[in-house]
Amino acid sequence: MAKRIVTKVGDVFTVVIDNEYRAYFQFIAIDGSNMNSDTIRVFKRRYSLNYAPSIEDVVADEVLFYTHTILKHGLEEGVWTKIGKSNDLGLDGLDGIWFGNTVDTVYDAGTMTCRTVDPLRNWLLWQVNRPVRENCVPAREILPFLESGGIFSFMSVNTRIKFGYYLHTNEVYDMIKRVPRPKVESFMKRYYRRNVYYYHFIGEKLYRTIFITSDGGHRKGIINGYDKNEGIKLWEINWKYYNFINRRDFEEVWDSIIDKVIDSHEKIRGGRTW
Repeated sequence: MAKRIVTKVGDVFTVVIDNEYRAYFQFIAIDGSNMNSDTIRVFKRRYSLNYAPSIEDVVADEVLFYTHTILKHGLEEGVWTKIGKSNDLGLDGLDGIWFGNTVDTVYDAGTMTCRTVDPLRNWLLWQVNRPVRENCVPAREILPFLESGGIFSFMSVNTRIKFGYYLHTNEVYDMIKRVPRPKVESFMKRYYRRNVYYYHFIGEKLYRTIFITSDGGHRKGIINGYDKNEGIKLWEINWKYYNFINRRDFEEVWDSIIDKVIDSHEKIRGGRTW
């Protein structure tokens, strides 16, 4: 018989990311405003795999983010491990956090039908275990403290621990900034006005881009935006799930464009390298 998994508010857990480092989070509340989901705070510091900090040191760390999840799923899959418990829940910090989801249809009692609405003007907003506000727009002052209100899988939580942001598609990221960890590298591809753009970010800063236009079937590569101090920030675009690519996919295109540029210059310069 499988061992029964029991979790209690205050429990502290650890997760190993990419077999490179260890992170920690704590179960701090059951949110009755969001289907009685498990509310956790994830701590910012990364630890080496062979170092085991004290519970006191773990919960004293800065919070990276708050979210809702189902703890037993991560425990059943063996990707999260309970290491102890602390009565320090950091609820003062949680008091300043808001959660929100958008809705694109609302029920009209007069016609007894649903009508389509602008999701960015029709949010469900709440704080943990407090009444939900419906059909509203987040005030500017709460945006820095607003989290996506979904109940996220252990895979999504681990992804955010690694990158600092979620990869899923959602209208909320038109208003909530996706804030990457400072040194994390992100790679994206998107189509815009029949052109193809590839992006390489380090933290929030654009590091490299590839811009490919289509003109009568002829594809021309242009490399720009290499200056780390210029270009768009990662959070300025509401990336869709399918926009995210891996390093290999980016580098293959980057290298092929570089080869074409070098080849064209060698022909112009009589075969000399530059």
